[in-house]
Amino acid sequence: ALSQFRIALFFPAMLLVIGARYLTFQTLYGLRVYWICGGILIAGSFAAAMLALPPAIAALIGGLTELIFAGLVYARERR
Repeated sequence: ALSQFRIALFFPAMLLVIGARYLTFQTLYGLRVYWICGGILIAGSFAAAMLALPPAIAALIGGLTELIFAGLVYARERR
C-alpha cells in the first residue's frame, strides 16, 4: 500500500520491517549481533527516508548490511 502512495518509500519501509525481524531473532536465538543488525537496518531505513535516497541506494544499504552480518554470524559459528 505504501508503494502506491510513494514508491520511493518502499525500500525504507522494507528495511524497517526486516530490521524489526532481526530484533525478534535476538529474542529467539539470544545473539546480540541480531540487535546490532536490526538497529543498523532500522537506522538505514530512517536515513534513506529522511534523505530521500534513490531506491537502489536504500536497497544497497540493506543488502550490504545483511551480507556483512551474515559473514559475522557465520564466522562466529565456525569458531
